[in-house]
Amino acid sequence: MKNMIKKQNIMPVLVLGVICLVVAVLMGGINMITEEIILEAEKKAIAESLSEVMPGGEFTEVELTEDTPSTVTAIYADSVSGGHVVTLAKQGYASVIKITVGIGADQKITKMIITSQQETHGKNISSLINAISNGADASGVESVDNVTGATKTSGYIKSAVYDAFVALGYASAKVESEFDNGGITETTEAEVITVAKELMPGNYEKASVEGMPTTIKGVYKNSNGGYAIHIATRTEWRPLETEGVVTVNKAGEITGVKMLEWIVGYDQELLESAPECDEDFLNSFIGKNSSSLTRVDLVTHATNTSNNFTDALSAAMNILYPTKTYTVIGIAIIAVAIVATVGSVVYINLKRRKNG
Repeated sequence: MKNMIKKQNIMPVLVLGVICLVVAVLMGGINMITEEIILEAEKKAIAESLSEVMPGGEFTEVELTEDTPSTVTAIYADSVSGGHVVTLAKQGYASVIKITVGIGADQKITKMIITSQQETHGKNISSLINAISNGADASGVESVDNVTGATKTSGYIKSAVYDAFVALGYASAKVESEFDNGGITETTEAEVITVAKELMPGNYEKASVEGMPTTIKGVYKNSNGGYAIHIATRTEWRPLETEGVVTVNKAGEITGVKMLEWIVGYDQELLESAPECDEDFLNSFIGKNSSSLTRVDLVTHATNTSNNFTDALSAAMNILYPTKTYTVIGIAIIAVAIVATVGSVVYINLKRRKNG
């Protein structure tokens, strides 16, 4: 009886073990097959990209050295033309941008293509690609204009392509590439304070204020009372920031506004150029407080940018200058009095009609 129980217990375990073994073998085989398929597909894609940027070439992969830029994933020498093809991977604004670029023996680009990217700017960057592909050398890549609305992505692409020249010894590496982040540098605290002093006299010291939205890059306390507010907002049009400094006195009234960067998306078919930040828009802030910011003028054809900046400022001022409790109570009392008065008048008129 004990032997039967043991056999009954052992058999399911053995069967389960065999099933697991068979599944493992099958999964391993599938993985090997799919891995080979993926590798073959990648090799084919690479071969096609090499031929596209340097037609008729016969390529041999070159071993990378320690000082090869990290963006370079492979270098292929063309025995026919004496040129090279370089493949690159550069972290972009929202994704890794993969690039293949052909550079001839004359140190000029034969063609450049993007093999993979998922950037979020939604702009057509073919003009940038065409400009680089039009026989640009290292310095030519630097001078190519960025695509409006895709400045950061343009910078990332130009930086990567420049690295291809560096990898081949045709250009010197940059310690801090001007291409990084689309050539954009962040405004320093010292620069913000300098602007603030121009708008409202006094000494400024950075303050820590809880609850500020991410659009507020810094708040600086003025020695005479009041604040300087550093604002940087993004729009749906561009991944860059509209940036400005606003000063507010101790009474909560705006004393000055200076725009450091004005980024506007616009329909080029309707407008010849992007709408500028005009003086009327900036002057309309002066003297306003947190409760009257809704009356600020907007820049025509730049309402999104105008509203985003104003909303960010409004959020900051509501925190720095909260509405006093007695003010709220006073407003509530006035509202109740008005409602009561109107209600009484309506009631009296209805009663008169009924009695009349």
